[in-house]
Amino acid sequence: MHLISLQIAEKFLEYCLEGLIAIIGLYLAFGKSYFTEKGKNLATSKDIEEITSKVEAIKIEFIKETEQLKANLNLITNFQSGLLSEEKNAIIEVNERYFSWLNMLTHTTLNVDTYENEELEKFSRHLRTLYNAYLNSEAKFLLFVDNDTLIEAESDLKIKTLQQVERIIPSLIQSLKFNNDQLFSAKNDPKKIAIFEDKRIELIEEADNKIVNNYGEILKLSSEFQQLCRDHIYDLITNSKAK
Repeated sequence: MHLISLQIAEKFLEYCLEGLIAIIGLYLAFGKSYFTEKGKNLATSKDIEEITSKVEAIKIEFIKETEQLKANLNLITNFQSGLLSEEKNAIIEVNERYFSWLNMLTHTTLNVDTYENEELEKFSRHLRTLYNAYLNSEAKFLLFVDNDTLIEAESDLKIKTLQQVERIIPSLIQSLKFNNDQLFSAKNDPKKIAIFEDKRIELIEEADNKIVNNYGEILKLSSEFQQLCRDHIYDLITNSKAK
């Protein structure tokens, strides 16, 4: 749209300049002889040179202003294109970070099946790292995305994930760490070891069932969010081509 307006302005000013030059040409062709006969305002070669010089100066100034206008419009276009690119990247990144975090959450019971408390702590730290990365991408997402429906969907998805899945993990890890300590203390007592082994299996199975049961709602919300993301990205691409 800016480019079309610029082209129209260029053409208009070119026509004006051509008209001015034509008027001067007519004056030189016919006006000179007329005024010579009347004895008025004889146009000398010096007059012609001065008029021509002024016309050329106007043309040069017009070209400079036109080029400056083009540069400004290109700057605006590049800036708008940059914003659209950042918005698209923010949507893609928040999806990548969220699903990396979610996948680790849903595979928790595979990662906590260990007798080493240090391994449990390592897994817990890894989850926090993934969640923080997701929060960072969310901040960028909220900064660049201008779509209330999409923003609301992302917020709902995060809250439900925290409520339905993430909240299960810390208590599970703490319970397993305690159970591991009890197993280590009972290493010379087969009966106690059997009790704590059963407890360990019970803790993991209980957490796994909760995650599986709650995952259905998360899956539905995440699918809806992804569809909204795809639609918005397609709209961004379509609108950028239209401009």
